[in-house]
Amino acid sequence: MAMQDEYGFGPGHAPEAWPELSRMPKSIRLFAGLMLLVAGLCYLTLLGSIWNDTAFELEVIADGYRIMDVIELTQHSFQHLFWFFGIFTVSGMLFLFSSYPERLKKAVAVLIPMLIVADISSQWLIRVHVFFSYSLYASGLLLALTFLLLFTLIQSDLWRKKAPR
Repeated sequence: MAMQDEYGFGPGHAPEAWPELSRMPKSIRLFAGLMLLVAGLCYLTLLGSIWNDTAFELEVIADGYRIMDVIELTQHSFQHLFWFFGIFTVSGMLFLFSSYPERLKKAVAVLIPMLIVADISSQWLIRVHVFFSYSLYASGLLLALTFLLLFTLIQSDLWRKKAPR
């Protein structure tokens, strides 16, 4: 029986031995790149829905969330959590398999869930103080910028580096 390391991986299967995106077969890179594009389209759909409801105006956002009852806020939170989970699971996992430094990967792994929790909790806390409308706006903007950055970095890692033959 082969020895396992402290993480339960056998020889040659430690996380460091997993292939990076740029070293994956072209079919996997093609699928990953296209699914990331689909995640981007999902994100644009979400942003379009928010634009339609609020035009990204702080006053409209604050008023909209202030008048929601608990049932409506719960449904709204679930909808946004579902969108964020799908979009950032795809992009986050792809990024974690990229060739970028581990420190950057750790920062992204912590930042994304924090921004999602800040976004959803701000929706609930707008009733308490108007500051949370600014917090909601900032967390939403940072999530969108984070996705855009991840999209760019992942696509670069997928296609601009030469995979060994």
